[in-house]
Amino acid sequence: MAEVQEWPPYEVQQSMRRLDDLESLVQSLLEQQESCNDDVVSNLAKLLVIRCSGHLEVTSSSCILCFIERHSESVVSDYARSQYKKWQNPNPDNLKRILSSISNVASGAFSSYMANGKDTVDLSAEIGSMVKERGRIAHGDNDSVTPRKALQFYGATLQVSAWFIDYFRPSGDADNSLCKQL
Repeated sequence: MAEVQEWPPYEVQQSMRRLDDLESLVQSLLEQQESCNDDVVSNLAKLLVIRCSGHLEVTSSSCILCFIERHSESVVSDYARSQYKKWQNPNPDNLKRILSSISNVASGAFSSYMANGKDTVDLSAEIGSMVKERGRIAHGDNDSVTPRKALQFYGATLQVSAWFIDYFRPSGDADNSLCKQL
């Protein structure tokens, strides 16, 4: 089993710093819109959508893999890492499917959080929409993402990422509920 891990994982911390920097830039340019080139702001908003999706992918995979490493011998955690290496788009259904491969308890907790998330935002719809937009942007099919919408996706991404960080942290809900089943 692995030694005590840094939490959140380094990959998540690094991704968060980069995402925060980009969000700050988009927010700043949006506030100074009169003096900015609209194409620059629009393209940075698209980049923010792509980075939000990537951050959710990094956060979910890193947190789950760290949990597996904490509770497995190296041969098992190496196998898990090889299987989870190719993470799919982090839409809610894929995230639930991945969580259910670990435990129905984890999948249920995630589904409950997504249905009862913070504020009045429908997190499932927001994350699903963000991942669809990311796909369209990546294939050159979307010019409709506004900076405000990208910032809205950023907020939803932070909320869902926080769930993974909290749920899978050492001595967190995953350790306390899932490991008791073993």
